[in-house]
Amino acid sequence: MSKGSGIKKIYAQFFTQYGVSSRATSTEIVLVDNATSTPAVLGVKILNNQYDLKSEARLIHKSQLEKGLYLRAIGKKENKTSEQHGLRKYIANLPVSKLNRQQIGALNNFVIYGTRSTTKLSWNMRFYLLKSYQSAFGRIPVSAEDWLDLLMIANGQAPSNQKTSRSAWAQGRLNALTKGFSVTDDMTRHALMIVAYGVASPSDQDDQLQKQAQLKYENEFKRKPKNQDDWNQVRAIAYFLFEER
Repeated sequence: MSKGSGIKKIYAQFFTQYGVSSRATSTEIVLVDNATSTPAVLGVKILNNQYDLKSEARLIHKSQLEKGLYLRAIGKKENKTSEQHGLRKYIANLPVSKLNRQQIGALNNFVIYGTRSTTKLSWNMRFYLLKSYQSAFGRIPVSAEDWLDLLMIANGQAPSNQKTSRSAWAQGRLNALTKGFSVTDDMTRHALMIVAYGVASPSDQDDQLQKQAQLKYENEFKRKPKNQDDWNQVRAIAYFLFEER
């Protein structure tokens, strides 16, 4: 097997006392390396190389088809009541009319159960990540590659699939957001990813900073934030406030 945590394929073949072999069989397991420490999610600027996000993306992508494997990987038990609540409250507010049952199930599983690197987030925050992805890319995650980009966003990393038009729009918004702040190049780059794609920030869990940022946004633009893009701009302001501490 390859080293590190993730999905591993194992094989077995059995022999009788007379040396007659069975047919080879295989299955997939999830190997978790408990020797590595667990970093805080949404609590540091760049979260982590300790989670295998590609394996997580494959797991959540197939989570409805391989529910048992998925739940064992994240240490959760199936909760049908919570799943029904998720479908009514969250998934009903996403454009899922053209998706199949497996794809809808994966979205609901992400909101209700999460993945190894996002399991500490609330249902609302995981739904917020889906809405940010939708706002940035004009669709919701369906493929394993889509899910990898979403998990990168959730872990404070820029997605691998970036849209030039989206980044240009975010840069224009950022020019107004930086007023009154002394920002470095690193701060600007991270704030750009927050505005464009909703990338996680260390200030996301600070309610007081978020309130201050909302007031600053309203004073600058003379209106309240209304949609996902507006709220990501509020988050960028909160990030600047965080860095000024």
